[in-house]
Amino acid sequence: MVWQNRCVSVQQTSFHEPELGTVARLELSRQALQIASWRNALLLYFFLPILIFATGSLRAQDAAPSARSFSFAGQARLDLPRDWSVYADVLLPPPPLLIPSAPHLVFSDFLLLQNLTSPGVLELGVSDNPFLGSDAVQLDIGVHQDFVRDLFYFFFPPPRTCLARAKNSFEEVKRREEERGEQEEQAQEKNPKKSAVARNHVGLSETCEFSPTPSDFFASQLSTSVLLRETRHGDRVEGHWRNFYIPPMEVLEIKGKTFFIFEARAEQPVERGDIERFGLPDDRRGERAHFFWAIGANTPFPFFRDPHRKDLQLFHVVFANLGLDGDGRSEFRKLLDNITFER
Repeated sequence: MVWQNRCVSVQQTSFHEPELGTVARLELSRQALQIASWRNALLLYFFLPILIFATGSLRAQDAAPSARSFSFAGQARLDLPRDWSVYADVLLPPPPLLIPSAPHLVFSDFLLLQNLTSPGVLELGVSDNPFLGSDAVQLDIGVHQDFVRDLFYFFFPPPRTCLARAKNSFEEVKRREEERGEQEEQAQEKNPKKSAVARNHVGLSETCEFSPTPSDFFASQLSTSVLLRETRHGDRVEGHWRNFYIPPMEVLEIKGKTFFIFEARAEQPVERGDIERFGLPDDRRGERAHFFWAIGANTPFPFFRDPHRKDLQLFHVVFANLGLDGDGRSEFRKLLDNITFER
C-alpha cells in the first residue's frame, strides 16, 4: 500500500508539471506579441514620413515631362526627348573664313541642337532664297551635285581653331613664295639672260583636331582636313571630302510647307578609332553617318518673285545621325512631322 501511494503521488506530480509549462509559454507569447506591436509602432512612426516622401518623389519623377520644348525664331516649335540640348557656341553659317569659298546663301537665324547620347545633331535655319528664277529640276541638280560641299560650308564646318591655324600657315607659305618671286625678279634684272620663273600658286593641307562633341564628330565624317589654295579667282578653302551615296531627292508637303529633301550616306563605317576618339558607345561601331537636308518654304515653293507675296524666305532642317543603311530616313521624317510651324 505504501508503494502504491508513492506511485500515485509521483504520477500526480508528473501530471501537473505540463500544465504549468503551457501557461508559462502562453504568457511568454503574449509578452512577445506586445513587444512586437510596440516595435512595429515605433518603426511606423519613424519611417512613415520617409516612405511618404519617397512616394511623392517617385510621383514627381513620373510626372516630370519626358520631352523638352524648343522654340526657333518665332517661326517654329518642336518637342524632343530630354537628352537633346541647345549648343550655344554657334555663329550664323558659314564661318567667316569660309565665306569667300561658300556658295551664296545668307542665314538670318540659326539654331543648333545636339544629342550627346545618340549622337545626333539637328539644325534649324532661315535664309534668303537663292532659287528664285529656277525650278524644282534645277534645285535638284544644283544641290545634289554639291550636297557634301554645302554640308561642309554651312552646317558641319571644320573646328574654328583648325581653320585659324590653317589660315596662318597658308599666309606664311604665300609670304615665302612672294619673297622667292621677288628674288627671282631681282636676279633677272642683274642677269637678263636668265629666264624668269613665274610665281607658283601655293596650296596647303591642314589635318584638323576635333573635340568630342556631336557637331565635331559629324564634321569629321565629312572631312578630316582642310585644303587652302590659291586660284585665279582668289584664295579658296575646301575639304578632303569623303565618299557618300546620295539617293534621289524627295519632295514632301508638311503642314502647309513644301520640302525638298536630300540625303547623304557615308560609304565608310564608323571605326574603332572614332569610337575611342569621340567616346561613342561600342555598339555604334560599323554604323554609318547619315546626313539630311530639308529645304522648305510655304506652299507653293517660291521659285518666282511675286510682288504680292512676302514669305520668300527658306526654312532649313538639317539632321545627322548614325545608323545602318536607310535607318535615318524614318527618324528624320518623324522630326519633320514633329515641328509646329507658327507662320
